Amino acid sequence: MRARLTEEPDGRLCLETPYHQALVAEIKLLPYGMRVWDPERRRWLISALYAAEILSALAHYSFEVHDARDPAATAMQPDGAALWAPAGMPADLSAAFYQLGLNGEAPLELAEHAWKWWLRWYHPDVNGTGEDATAKKLNEAILTIRRYLKEP
Repeated sequence: MRARLTEEPDGRLCLETPYHQALVAEIKLLPYGMRVWDPERRRWLISALYAAEILSALAHYSFEVHDARDPAATAMQPDGAALWAPAGMPADLSAAFYQLGLNGEAPLELAEHAWKWWLRWYHPDVNGTGEDATAKKLNEAILTIRRYLKEP
C-alpha cells in the first residue's frame, strides 16, 4: 500500500492513504484534537508532534511512504545542504528528486518510473482522488530531472 505525507499550512501532517483498518485504529489512539479526519479531502490531519508515531505505524504495516513535506523544513542539514542530494547539486534538481521521493543520485530511468508511479496515484482523472496541483508538481519535477540528466 502507498501513503503520502504532506504538510498543511498550519503545520499539521496530512496523511493520504487507502483505508487500512489497523492503521486507522492506531490513528484513533492519538489524543482527540491531535488527529482529525477531513471527510471532504478524505485525509487524516495529524499534529506534527506525532510524526514519528505515524511514520512508525506506516512502516509497521509495510506502507510505501512518500514524504512530501516541505524540504526546507524537514530534510535540511544545519549547513543547508539537502540530506538526499550530493554536494553541489542545483536546488531545483534536488527539489525535483525530493518531490518524487528519490535520492539525488537516482538515474533518469528510476526517476521516470517513480514519476509514472506517483502520477497514477495523483492524476486528477484517476478515481476522483487525484489532485491537479500535485500532478503538476510531479510533471515539473520530471521535466527538471530530464533537463539535467538527459544526454546532450
